[in-house]
Amino acid sequence: MDIERWSKGLDEMFERQREIDRKLSPSKSEINYVTSFARAIMEKANYIQFTSALAHEKVIEFEKAQQIIDWQKEQIKQDIRHLQCYLGEEDEEK
Repeated sequence: MDIERWSKGLDEMFERQREIDRKLSPSKSEINYVTSFARAIMEKANYIQFTSALAHEKVIEFEKAQQIIDWQKEQIKQDIRHLQCYLGEEDEEK
């Protein structure tokens, strides 16, 4: 009997959590996707910062550093576009 009540209580708790998750936008699982995009953007920004530091220290040539920075900027823009699309915000900017 106690196991049945415990099992029923867990089922009810998980159902309440699923109900809340369905009401939230982005949902709990979608938030993981959003944070992954944010992490990727931050990593690319760090690459830009690191590349800039290497160029200022004359470890790499300015031209090569600029190519790397330009590439990372394009990748960040692409990630931002994907994130905006995912969040349904692509139409709001037009």
